[in-house]
Amino acid sequence: MLSPEWQALNKLSWQSDRQSILPLLFVLLAMLAASSGFTTVLKINQTARNSYQSANQALVSGVFFKIENRNDEQKIIKADYAALRQKGFNNLLPILRTSQVIASPDNEQVRRVELVGIDIFALSASSFMNMSGASDTTQATAGSIPPFWQAPHKILVHQNIASKFGSATWQLDNGQKLPKIHYVDSEQLGNELVLDIGVLQSLLEVTHLSELLVVGELPDKKRQALESHLPEHLKLSSFNTGEDAQQLTNSFHLNLLAMGILMFVVCMFVVMNALHLLLQKRINQFRICRQLGISRQQLFISLMIHWTIISIIMAMLGALLGAFLAQQLTPAVNQTLQNLYGVNVTYSVAGYWQYASMTIAANIIGTLCALTLPLSQLNQTLAKIRDSRGFVFKQGHHVWLIAAVALVSIAYIIPLLFSGLFASFVVVAIILFSGCSFLIYILPIALKALFKVVPKHRVMLSWSLADSVGLSRSSKIACCAFFIAVATNVGMNLMIDSFRNATEQWLNQRLIANYYLYSEEPKAFLNTLSNSGLNVRVVPRRTQAAVMNNEDIRLNSYPIDELYQASLSFEAEANNAWSSFANNQTIFISQQTANHFNLTLGDEISLSTTPSSSDTPITIKRTVVAIYYDYGNTERQLLLPEHFFDESTKSRLYGLHVALEDIDKFDDWYQEQNQLSNTNVIGVEQLLATSMRTFDRTFIITGSLNLVTLVVAAISLVTSFLLINQGSAATHSLIRSLGIANRQLSVWILFQYSLIVLLSCLMAIPFGIALSWLLINFINVQAFGWSYPLLLDSISIFKLTSASLALLVAAMVIPAYLRTKKPLLEDLKWLS
Repeated sequence: MLSPEWQALNKLSWQSDRQSILPLLFVLLAMLAASSGFTTVLKINQTARNSYQSANQALVSGVFFKIENRNDEQKIIKADYAALRQKGFNNLLPILRTSQVIASPDNEQVRRVELVGIDIFALSASSFMNMSGASDTTQATAGSIPPFWQAPHKILVHQNIASKFGSATWQLDNGQKLPKIHYVDSEQLGNELVLDIGVLQSLLEVTHLSELLVVGELPDKKRQALESHLPEHLKLSSFNTGEDAQQLTNSFHLNLLAMGILMFVVCMFVVMNALHLLLQKRINQFRICRQLGISRQQLFISLMIHWTIISIIMAMLGALLGAFLAQQLTPAVNQTLQNLYGVNVTYSVAGYWQYASMTIAANIIGTLCALTLPLSQLNQTLAKIRDSRGFVFKQGHHVWLIAAVALVSIAYIIPLLFSGLFASFVVVAIILFSGCSFLIYILPIALKALFKVVPKHRVMLSWSLADSVGLSRSSKIACCAFFIAVATNVGMNLMIDSFRNATEQWLNQRLIANYYLYSEEPKAFLNTLSNSGLNVRVVPRRTQAAVMNNEDIRLNSYPIDELYQASLSFEAEANNAWSSFANNQTIFISQQTANHFNLTLGDEISLSTTPSSSDTPITIKRTVVAIYYDYGNTERQLLLPEHFFDESTKSRLYGLHVALEDIDKFDDWYQEQNQLSNTNVIGVEQLLATSMRTFDRTFIITGSLNLVTLVVAAISLVTSFLLINQGSAATHSLIRSLGIANRQLSVWILFQYSLIVLLSCLMAIPFGIALSWLLINFINVQAFGWSYPLLLDSISIFKLTSASLALLVAAMVIPAYLRTKKPLLEDLKWLS
């Protein structure tokens, strides 16, 4: 049984919450937002990684290759599939894919989905099927057709999609009705609806196929045999699955996780601010408890238990909401990743408690950390009789400056002692918290300095500045949340702008050919090109695999003429690097390779490779004389001169340098040849535009989360000002009794808030720049292996801070306007 003191404290805590609805509401909403956002990010990231490992094929496992069109002008037809089957390739599965808008006749809802038609006879005639989400009664065995695909056919739909329409049948834009729904909860189904390929062809009135899946392993000999029997208009391609897909999407998921954690931290600042205001409103109750003999330790433990219980409840609710949001966002994330990297994200089947446990743990830790500062301030308040809002230079105020300096020192020491991505994130967090400490220290000092320079005859301006000093102290927690949001917004945008600028400059420098040829079998095209009479220089990029320090790497050829020398940009290079490289005595390595193997200029490397003209591996040793930039490449690569490689070394990429006078002729010639050879030739302008569009889409979600974080911080600061303003009724009523109009007083109060926000924004800019430098030179290097120059764009910084400031001032205009309608008697209620 609990002692009477503990029973009284617990009862007091729960009863007091009913008397402080507004602060309590903000605490609960902040906890809910933090928990749901954290769960959503965790679930999307984990679901994506699980999807990559399952080869991303609906109901089919073990698919690593596919046969597809070389271009869109000549489709795969049934005759192509039949011919390959007759030649002994029986592990092919015809697929028809199409993106369509479906509608529900019941509730008029529409949704864009991926319709996937599968040849159910080929599927059931082998052991291709992988139906982890279907019931035991519907499991297909080799040689049998599952019941839901026997006539009349049905359509397989994930229950998360089906539950939104509430109809037994859907229809396409052309009015054709889809088959009846068969609900499944399979990991392999995301935004895809799977049905018989014949039914889908009838609905769309088409006869072609989208691709042929090659099911199972495909050894080199079988792959060569398959490629040799393919018609000219078809090609064999590999899927981005497993580790390759995870490497491709690391940047996307790292940014998503970082912004999710940032949103969680900002929400915890909102919790801290609301808890501070909540405890201050209950100060009289706490003093009575102390007079009744309840110790501070009992009081604080009771509060910690109380808020821990609330945090657990809100974390469980937030996990439910986060799981729902993750399911709703899966189609959008899936579409983004498919457009960017060609990978598929399915719905998650992970249990609720798998994510709820992590969310509960994070919420408890975050709540207890958020409670630390309010309890410390409560302890100081209980130790004195009255609490003044006036600012005086107390000895304790300098603690914030000492804390800021100490945190910066720790951030400097950590990289010297530890390495890795986690240590880099810790450094970033410490820098942000040091900025918060510095803000708390410098903000009242800056406001007091402004107060001293204002002429005393400007009475209202002098009062506004003097009162804003105390206001900044009371709202310092909310100011910290806004400071972090602005600093990270500036830091992330500077990082992205710098990366984009560096990537664009790098691509413009590297892509010097007029056209680039991508082909598995380019001989016919190159022979025709040589007989065309056009002045075209063909530069192949030869490549072969190698092993260095027991890890796979790739060797690429590189020309040594002046044109290509000017197109290669170095992070570092030795004297006479090109001359020794041309003599096949040294080697160039990518920045990723240098960071991964901890190599610098002058280091000697040893690697093993097998030339294409031989079956015997050879060992070569080279000295590193240059480290070149290779943005966005997930492979570790090294460059050697062209004459190192045999002429028989395979090349899939060719640079086509067309003479200026023959460019128009080449375009006309290629349009004619394209209909015959179906070779993929891309102009440099198109390649640049596609690359930059892909880059911009990669960071769409990051920008959205930046905005969400800023809005959350703005709400925190506005709420803080409003609640603090309620405690200033005495001062406001006195000013109004002196003849100052309510509207004029509201304008000066809005000026106070705007000034504090402006100073917070200005102080956040240098920390945002520092954060961007850390993201580029620590986080990016640890995560991806490359760095790039930091671009300080004053216009971009001005736009970001102006937008942040405008957002907050606009949010405060509404409560300021409402205050102008407040009668004088309302301000005098404090007297009662």
